[in-house]
Amino acid sequence: MFPSLEATQRVQRLSESFGNKILYDMCSTYPEHIDSEVVSGKLWLIGRAYSASLERKKPPGKSTGDLYRQVTKAIVESDIDKQITALKEKRIQHLMSTDDETISQILHLHNSFIRIVIRHVEIGKRSLASKYLHFHIPELIYIYDSIAAGKLQAIYPRLRIKHKFSSQFDYTYTKFFFKMLKLRDELISQHELLLTPRQIDRLLLQY
Repeated sequence: MFPSLEATQRVQRLSESFGNKILYDMCSTYPEHIDSEVVSGKLWLIGRAYSASLERKKPPGKSTGDLYRQVTKAIVESDIDKQITALKEKRIQHLMSTDDETISQILHLHNSFIRIVIRHVEIGKRSLASKYLHFHIPELIYIYDSIAAGKLQAIYPRLRIKHKFSSQFDYTYTKFFFKMLKLRDELISQHELLLTPRQIDRLLLQY
């Protein structure tokens, strides 16, 4: 069922929770991935706050401390900061669904995070990747979780994505991302309301 005007208006009026403000402020104040302690702290706080912690389903025999050290080191040594900076410098507040270049950059960033984590956890942590990156680029990154994905599937059971995106990046998140863009655009068309990625996430979780 498509979200009603009343539900959409209600979400748009909601103020952000204090806890989420803390996470946004943290990533705004400490946006870079240079200091291992900062990176590890961001991973831990965002993962725990959003039920997507790095240590969930960790490999047998690997301690939580070792896991955080290994993933943190890999992130610090990666080009994630370069990718995040390139997206921020575009200063996009409203991502067009036809902006293939920017969409490709977003999906590549998400996929890069997954590839880093999967080396150490054996599963990609798709949800953690989206949640962690969202707090660094809140205007462009949609938050993935199973509840939101299920609601989107009910609204768009047969949405097809562009072939060039389907094999390059994480397929499940790519499909989810295009459904979120479509929902955002249809909310504008039907209700004349523009919601942020965070507001759309709240909308899907509440109705």
